[in-house]
Amino acid sequence: MELTVADEGLHPHGSEENWQESWAFSFRDAETGLGAHMRVGVQINRGASNLWCAVFKDRDKVYRLNLEGVPFHPLAETAHGIGCGPQRLFHDGERLRVQLDQPECQVDLILEDIKTSVEKFEDGGKMAADVYRNHFNMHCRVRGVVVLDGVRLEVRNGLGWRDHSWGPRRWDNLLAHRSFHGSFGEDLNFHMLTLLTSDGNLVRRGHLVRNGVATTVGDFTIRVEILEDGVTPTRAACHMILPGGETMTVSCHVQKGVFAQVETLQAFFGVGECYAEGRQPGYCNFEMNNNPRHGLGDIKLAIGNTLANGFCSVKAPAWMYEPLPEG
Repeated sequence: MELTVADEGLHPHGSEENWQESWAFSFRDAETGLGAHMRVGVQINRGASNLWCAVFKDRDKVYRLNLEGVPFHPLAETAHGIGCGPQRLFHDGERLRVQLDQPECQVDLILEDIKTSVEKFEDGGKMAADVYRNHFNMHCRVRGVVVLDGVRLEVRNGLGWRDHSWGPRRWDNLLAHRSFHGSFGEDLNFHMLTLLTSDGNLVRRGHLVRNGVATTVGDFTIRVEILEDGVTPTRAACHMILPGGETMTVSCHVQKGVFAQVETLQAFFGVGECYAEGRQPGYCNFEMNNNPRHGLGDIKLAIGNTLANGFCSVKAPAWMYEPLPEG
């Protein structure tokens, strides 16, 4: 399905006090070791907006920013998009772009959608309206410039994923979630999402694209390996049973991530390298929330320094991220 330039901007909003519209974007570039996870949400009826972002270089450098309650300001009429403070995603009339402008980190990236990967639903679809109502997401190719801690790096052939949602948002209806989106390019990419709602309903939504053909996947599980703090993931795998009984497994090695907060949600958001049998490594976006109390208790971390805003270097030994030995 085709998206229009207008789809990138704000949609007509309802009267609900918790009406929100948001976008999220992540990417990884194997050549430079760069990765990022970025999001902006706006709450028009509250006159507020929020953002989080994390920009990584390999596993030892990260710039992080998490802001809430920023006054809402629409972008210029000529730019279809959504922004909050120093961060925005918009269409400039020719190209779709993501920008961040902070003293320690500047981002200016151009996104080129993999159009066969588009998934869109409105008025709830199969996800129901108790978390969000309208949504589209897709994979993309990424190029542009990132300046991290004064070092300028050029992204030539990154792989990314993005989404956009709008409608009443109920963060308190989300007990836990796992979001696993991976891409090896145009011929193989996928979106896998599980939600555990407050009424104990485990919702799955799977979308697999192979050689331009989309398949709905309803039978899959996402398994995660985490560190001793109980919340920091290092590896994950998605096991699928496809229509007709065929099975497929894709796994990821998490490169870097941060813990972000919006309203009552606190969760891990990161990127990594993705693997599938017979293919060169790809890219994945990986998110998870393991807080069964609606995120109402602050996350306690014993490992890493990923809750503070700004730039930091974290030297983690490589063996922490290696897979467990067989047997």
